[in-house]
Amino acid sequence: MGGPSNKSELEMEERLNELEKRLYSQDKRWKVIRNILLVIGLVWFALILVGVIQFMSSGS
Repeated sequence: MGGPSNKSELEMEERLNELEKRLYSQDKRWKVIRNILLVIGLVWFALILVGVIQFMSSGS
């Protein structure tokens, strides 16, 4: 009687481990994407800031 339940417990544990690995890799991917978007956003903001400063200085 103990055999089948033990086997199913092992299968459950393997599935949980697989799911955990998948979630971890997705989390890492999301962090990379978020960092890239953050860098792009900062560069874009800096360019707009430089453009505004140049516009202000040329206007006066």
